[in-house]
Amino acid sequence: MFQWQPGFNGPGSFAEYVSIPHADFNVVKLPDAINFDTAASLGCRFATAYRGVVHVAKVQPTDTVAVFGCGGVGLAAIMIAKSRGARVVAVDKSNSALDRARMAGADLRLDAQFDEVVKEIRKFGSYGVDVTIDALGSIATATAAIESLKRLGRHVQIGLLPPAITAGQAAIPMHLVIARELSVHGSHGMSASAYPEMLDDISAGRLRPETLIERVISLADAPDALMTLVDNPQPGVTVIRP
Repeated sequence: MFQWQPGFNGPGSFAEYVSIPHADFNVVKLPDAINFDTAASLGCRFATAYRGVVHVAKVQPTDTVAVFGCGGVGLAAIMIAKSRGARVVAVDKSNSALDRARMAGADLRLDAQFDEVVKEIRKFGSYGVDVTIDALGSIATATAAIESLKRLGRHVQIGLLPPAITAGQAAIPMHLVIARELSVHGSHGMSASAYPEMLDDISAGRLRPETLIERVISLADAPDALMTLVDNPQPGVTVIRP
C-alpha cells in the first residue's frame, strides 16, 4: 500500500500550511485535552513507536522489552511499553539519552558500548527478553537485538536499514532466528485510522508525550536546527511553532 507523506512525496511539512490528500480520512480530530505542541510531537516518532509496540509487537504486561536507541522513537517506545505493564531495558551509548530513558520509565539502562550488553539483557529477561525493538537502525543494533531474545521472542525493526547500510545483505543473524524460532517484524509509521486509540491513551494520562519535549523553536529557526542534527544532535523532542 502506498504511503503518502508530506515532505517526502509532496510539499513539505515545515510549511505554515500543507495540503493533505484525502483529508476526510487522513486528518485526525484533536481531543480538547491535547494541545498543539503535544500533538506536533506525535508525528513520526511517537505514532511510529506506538504502532510498533502496541499493534506489531503486541506488548503484554508479562513481557520484558529491550529498546535499542533512545532517540525520539526509542524514548516513545519505552514510555509506551511501560504503559502496557512491561519491564523495559534501554540501550544507548549517550549518557544524556539514557537519563531520558530513565525519565521515560526504563527499569534498566545499559551503555551500548559495554562489551557484555547482550549478556546483561538476557539476564534481565531470564534467558532473554520477550521483545526487542531496534529504534536506531544499524547492523550492530539489529544483531544485538536478535541475540538478546529468548526462545519464541519477537523483534520489531523500526530504525531504517537501507541498502547503503546493509550492502544488500541480511543485517540479522538468521541462524538464531531459526534456532530460537524467533519472529521478526518490520514496522513503518501508523495510519490515521489507528490514531484515536493512541489519543485516548494520551487524554486519559496513560501516556505523556509532552514530557519528551525539550524545546520549542520558531519556523524561522528550523533551517539552522536541521543543519545541526548530524554533528550536534539535541536530546529529546524539538517542536517547531509557526
